[in-house]
Amino acid sequence: FLLQGESYVGPAMVDGVPHELDMTPIMNKQNQVIGAYASAVSHAELYASLDAARMAFGGVLAALSVVGGVLLFLANRALLHPLAGLTALIDKVRGGDTSGEVPGAARGDEIGSFARGVQAWRESLDEQRVLEAAARAQEAEQARVVQDVSSGLSALAALDLTTKIQSPAEDPFPARYEELRHNFNGVVDTLAETMRMIREIAASIDEGASAFNG
Repeated sequence: FLLQGESYVGPAMVDGVPHELDMTPIMNKQNQVIGAYASAVSHAELYASLDAARMAFGGVLAALSVVGGVLLFLANRALLHPLAGLTALIDKVRGGDTSGEVPGAARGDEIGSFARGVQAWRESLDEQRVLEAAARAQEAEQARVVQDVSSGLSALAALDLTTKIQSPAEDPFPARYEELRHNFNGVVDTLAETMRMIREIAASIDEGASAFNG
């Protein structure tokens, strides 16, 4: 190979010991081989180096595996912990409890967006419940008004001029309908006064008639 100007890389025996040989011919201006550069590494040293490199590579892989495992654990914790908290919050809201802070609402990522959506949903439920409670309260007020006014009118129809729509301190008449109560009671008072005057006039007439006849 060398005499033909070609390099050689491969196994060779050096002093009876297997080596990996790398020989490159040195050429003169006439393109004739006048020498060679050579380097040799025994198979024992080469294999030892390969084993050391293999062990070092294995150690690096093991270290990377540990680091990757830690990063995965931290990432899972950062992602799954807020999701677990949101799941618990949603279950609590379904049960009727809308108290407590929404976990992850301050985050700037997708989990934060989802948490803020959950918060908006919970707030809408609170508003809906407030509206429903107000509607039930209004229905109860109207039922109270209808009942009291109906009872008063029935009493008037029976010529009971002492009836009044009451507003006791322990169960006051609905404030928004106080004017109606006041007007009803005023009508009753007016009718009672009118009937009193009629009775007085009738009594005077009877007395005059009796005196005239007597």
